[in-house]
Amino acid sequence: MIRGVAMNCATCQEQLVAYVEELLPPTEAEQLADHLAHCSACQHAATELQQLRTRLHNRAALQSDSPFAPAVMDQIVRRQAFALRSKAMRNRYGLIGVAGLAAAVVLIALPWLGGSATQASAAAIFRAAIDAASHLQSVHMQIRARTNGHDNFEQVDLGADFVAHDLWKDFGPPPRWRVEKPGRVTVMDGAASTLFVQTPAHPEGLVSRGGPDTGYVNWMLDLLDVHRVLDTQLRLADELGWETQVEQNLDAAGDAVLVVTVEAKAQGDFTNDYTRNKTINASDNLRVYRFDAQTHHLLGLTVAVHTDRGNVRVLEITDIAYNVPLSDDLFTLRAPPGAFSAVDAEILPDNDKYARMTPHEVATAVFTACQIEDWDEVLKFAPIDQLPDGLKAQVAGLELMSIGEPFQSGEYVGWYVPYEIRLRNGELKSGNLSLRKDNAAGRYVFDGGF
Repeated sequence: MIRGVAMNCATCQEQLVAYVEELLPPTEAEQLADHLAHCSACQHAATELQQLRTRLHNRAALQSDSPFAPAVMDQIVRRQAFALRSKAMRNRYGLIGVAGLAAAVVLIALPWLGGSATQASAAAIFRAAIDAASHLQSVHMQIRARTNGHDNFEQVDLGADFVAHDLWKDFGPPPRWRVEKPGRVTVMDGAASTLFVQTPAHPEGLVSRGGPDTGYVNWMLDLLDVHRVLDTQLRLADELGWETQVEQNLDAAGDAVLVVTVEAKAQGDFTNDYTRNKTINASDNLRVYRFDAQTHHLLGLTVAVHTDRGNVRVLEITDIAYNVPLSDDLFTLRAPPGAFSAVDAEILPDNDKYARMTPHEVATAVFTACQIEDWDEVLKFAPIDQLPDGLKAQVAGLELMSIGEPFQSGEYVGWYVPYEIRLRNGELKSGNLSLRKDNAAGRYVFDGGF
C-alpha cells in the first residue's frame, strides 16, 4: 500500500485541528502527514490553521502582562479550543468545503475581530476576561441566591426564597474583601479573616477567626477574582469533560454580549445522596457567564440546578460595579459583646481516648453528656469556647432514642451520623450530626446538625 493514500480528505479534515494542535497519537499524526504530502488542498488548509494558531498565541502575548496568562493560554490552544473548533469545523465542512476552511476558522477563533462568536473558543473568551480583570482596583458585586440567611455561603436550598448578598473586594495591595448576607458576614482585612454568624436561636452570635485564606466563603469568593472563576472552569472542564458552549447576543442597548455556558457535574462521592443539591458544587448545574464583548469584563452569572422536576435557578449576579471607591470601614468587623468564639480543638490530657472514638461513639457521647448536663464533656466535641445558654436550655435532659449508621456524602471531609432525640418538653427531633477530625488534636468535633 502506498503511504499517504490510505487516508482520504474527509478523514483528514476531521482530524486536521487535532493535528495542528499536536494532539493526535503518533501513528495517526504520521498518516495525516503522509496525506498532506500528497494533497495540496488539505495542505493549504493545514497551513492556514497553523498560521491562525500562531496569531492566537501572538495576540494573547500582546494583550496580557498577567503571570496567569501562559498557563491559561496553553489550555486555550491545546484543550478547549481544539474541542470547540473541531465541532464547529465538522459542521461546516459539508457546506463550505476545504477551500473555504481558512475563512471559517477566522470566524470561529477570533470573535472580537469581527466574526460570529457562536463557535468561538470558550477558553479564548475566558482568556480575554482574565486580561480585563488583571487591572482592576476594586469591585462591588450584588447577587441573590436561594439559601437561608445564616447558612454557609455555599449552601443552597432549592425551595427557599432568594436572599440578597453583597460582595466587595479591594485588590490592594494588600487585597481585602467582604461578603455579607442577612445573619452572616465575613471580612478579610488583608492579614486575617473574621466570620460572624447570628441566628434566631442564638442571637448573641458566633465569631470565628482565621487566616486570609480560611474557607469561610468557599467558591463564592472566586466570583470576586475573575481569573479564579475562569481558571477553575477551564481546569474542571478539561479534567471532568464538562461541555462548554459559546454564543453572541445583544443586550437591551444593542451592545454585543458574549455568553459562555458550562454544563457542570456534581463533585464528590454520592453513594449517599444526603448532600446532593445542597450546594452548587454538589449538583448537576448549568452555569451561564456573560461578558462585555468590548471590554471583556464579566457582566453576570446565573446558575440553575438540574432536578427531576426541571431546572431551578439558585444563583444570579444582579449587578457588578468595577473600580468604585470602597471605604476602609468595609474591611473591619466588630462582633457585639456576648458573642461566643470558635476555637481549634485542643489536645486534651487524655486525648488518645477521644482520638480513638468512632463517629458513632462520638455522637452517642455528645447526646449522653447533654442528657446528664455535663457541659464540660460536650465542649470536648464542640469547636467553641462556651456553650450558649439557649442551646443548653434546649438540649438539657434530652433522651437519646437512636443513633444510626454513619455515612459520607459529597465532598464533606467527615461523617454524618443520623440521630433521633426526645427533648425535655417531649418534642422529637431528628437529624444528621456532622463530625470531622481534620484538626491538630485528631479527634472528632461536630460542626453542624445539632
